[in-house]
Amino acid sequence: MIPASAIRIMIVDDDSGMRRLIRRSLQHVGLTQVFEARDGLEALTRVLEERIHIVICDYSMPVMNGLDLLEAIRNDPKLSKVGFIMLSGVTENDVIRKAEALGVNGYIIKPFSLVDLQQRLDALFHKLNGRNIEWRMAS
Repeated sequence: MIPASAIRIMIVDDDSGMRRLIRRSLQHVGLTQVFEARDGLEALTRVLEERIHIVICDYSMPVMNGLDLLEAIRNDPKLSKVGFIMLSGVTENDVIRKAEALGVNGYIIKPFSLVDLQQRLDALFHKLNGRNIEWRMAS
């Protein structure tokens, strides 16, 4: 097991309220190294700088949308192993299929539950590292 506090997560969403909600949800289960970006372009530069393990990204954003960010990450040899979860209100099958074709590790439809997000993160981290996350519930 690896402590949740050791995992570095990047939240990418143009909605500051949604970033705040996701951050609080992650902190509630012990993920304390949480970084934020307003769009895919900002995230792309910061993912490498901050040595991010998992990106949680919205689809609909200005400048660079979630699919464009996913593709850029998967095409960069330094970043190709970064976990990527799309957390979006977009439910169109063609968007979901394209995300899967680009190598998304999970697609969660908004609104989401903390339990669902936690389960997806744990499964993804196990798949990438062969270890589970040791969760710590905030008091």
